[in-house]
Amino acid sequence: MVSSDGFFKKMSTEPKKPHHAWLILIGCCCMMAAGLGAIWGTSGVFVIPVCGELGFTRGEFVLYLSFHAFASVITAPIAGHFLPRFNIRILMTAMTIIICLSFGMMSTYHHLWQWYLSGTLIGICSSFIFVLPTPLLIDNWFKKRSGLMLGIATSFSGIGAALFSPLFTSFINAWGWRTSYVFVALIFAALILPWTLFVFRYRPSDMGLLPYGAEEENVIQENIEVNTSPADDHKVKVSLSGVTLKMAVFSLPFICVVIFSSSDDYFGGLNNQLPALAVTAGYTAAFGALLLSMASIGNVVMKLSIGYLVDKVGIVKASYVQMATVIFSCMIFVVTPNQWLMLAAALLFGVQNSIVTLSEPLLVRHYFGEKYYAQIYSYVRAIAGAVGAAVLPIAAFIYDHTSSYDFAFIIGIGVALLLAFMVFLGEKRKGRLFEEK
Repeated sequence: MVSSDGFFKKMSTEPKKPHHAWLILIGCCCMMAAGLGAIWGTSGVFVIPVCGELGFTRGEFVLYLSFHAFASVITAPIAGHFLPRFNIRILMTAMTIIICLSFGMMSTYHHLWQWYLSGTLIGICSSFIFVLPTPLLIDNWFKKRSGLMLGIATSFSGIGAALFSPLFTSFINAWGWRTSYVFVALIFAALILPWTLFVFRYRPSDMGLLPYGAEEENVIQENIEVNTSPADDHKVKVSLSGVTLKMAVFSLPFICVVIFSSSDDYFGGLNNQLPALAVTAGYTAAFGALLLSMASIGNVVMKLSIGYLVDKVGIVKASYVQMATVIFSCMIFVVTPNQWLMLAAALLFGVQNSIVTLSEPLLVRHYFGEKYYAQIYSYVRAIAGAVGAAVLPIAAFIYDHTSSYDFAFIIGIGVALLLAFMVFLGEKRKGRLFEEK
């Protein structure tokens, strides 16, 4: 049996060394670069070459991303249940291997249904890799500046897309899109497997550690219990507050955050169309890749900025800044085809990537607390993903019917206003939710 005094005395006398939380952060950065960066963020560079060779319409082809999104709906609550309870290294390693095989097999495909099948398999596994784990791990391992740390981790989806978009475009130009799909799968495996195999742990308590930034004196007094079971001598239990899952899912803030998250998938669909937008405007495919890279750079800058704002002014005000930036960028795309202004608009439009990966999990934690955070967040992601699967290809279908993306960006302005209102309404009802608790 280990007393709390003895445990923390032991901790204080051991030599200082870098906290394991920093390795968790680096692993999450690689995971976001590979998942949302290499696989999701660069999917747009394959649209024109695949559709050009096989005769698909753009709307038909990008529909596989909706299968991806819909499949993740099914597995998000399952992932939210399993990740806190089972060995995440085994779970995440198995899911990573399946994603690699599914994406690599696209190099052999000739029919739409095959992309839809791979999209479904990738979606089933994605909840265990680049949908739920990063915000959960960052929240568990960092109690100091968690907003900025999540911003840093999720910004690597933009860094990955910025690096991989021109790289994969050059691969396609040199060796064709089929070989490029194999390269994407190999890069994905190389960036994720070392971390899932050797580094990741769900909680600091699994290693007998406190979260980074937790003050030992305050933790002892307020929310730390040390196990007295001999089998668990080095584990620390943390008592957290929060709204129950049942109370959360029947609340207005839950509805607001679901609408907020699902509507953002419309912007994801627009982002995937940026390379095609450039070609439609009369520019080259290389400029289209540059446009996507600028959005990815904006993704990085905005996530870091929003993460910093969250720690300073809170997630609600930071979300308003996000929406204002999206509106301004959409207006630029509508009013001018000038290439320099389009690059500036793409840079600003990169902020939309931070809505789901940064604002969504932080809003869930802000509205409902930390105790049932994993379960509530997984339900938000599941329902939002179901709605978002239908929303995602809308921009491509608008182009198919109008031969222009202008109306798609005008709709985007209205969506941003809706999202801002959802944040406002959820915040107004948050206090009542905790009073009812």
